Amino acid sequence: APEENTHLLYGERGKVVPSGIDPAEFCDMPPAGSFRERYPQLQGKNCFLFLGRLDVQHKGLDMLIPAFARLHQDNPDVHLVFAGPDEGGGAGQVQALAQRHEVRDSITLTGLISGKDKLAALQDVDAFVLPSRFEGLSIALLEALYIGLPVLVTDQVGLCGEVKEMQAGLVVSSDSEAIYAGLRQLADGDVRAAMRGKGRDMILRKYTWDAIA
Repeated sequence: APEENTHLLYGERGKVVPSGIDPAEFCDMPPAGSFRERYPQLQGKNCFLFLGRLDVQHKGLDMLIPAFARLHQDNPDVHLVFAGPDEGGGAGQVQALAQRHEVRDSITLTGLISGKDKLAALQDVDAFVLPSRFEGLSIALLEALYIGLPVLVTDQVGLCGEVKEMQAGLVVSSDSEAIYAGLRQLADGDVRAAMRGKGRDMILRKYTWDAIA
């Protein structure tokens, strides 16, 4: 991420090379709606997607779930999808947090997804969330921006400055109150529409493997 160059160990003699994605992986997309068909509880809902390891502390999931629960009180037509592998019992912690905050029926855990299943999820959800307490350059974030999804990230996530500059999503501080405020904005379809697709050109210019090379 650009901010990593600020703390570069070797100054002018070194350079941080970012991670990238291959647009060819997105050429053969699954049918639209296939992910929601697989999980009928998503039908008719505004779906937020977290895609990554279920590391509750690192990824800020203990802040995300209470924030989502507050949103759900005012807007029951929202749903939160956790797509990723368990990390140190994180799946159980997510389920326990959802139960404690009374949103268990509005949260779906898919486990690890990859390939066509991952593309189907990115295609069918309404927004991508990454509320990490610290994060480098997330491949999942690059993929979400390439697909055109509006995103919600904390100011501790690599690429947050460019997300804000491109108006491709919302950048919030890493606390539950700020995450709630961001989710509340993203629950508005007009807000999402204004952000949709705005990060794609940035990814094509700077974060594909061809561009990096």
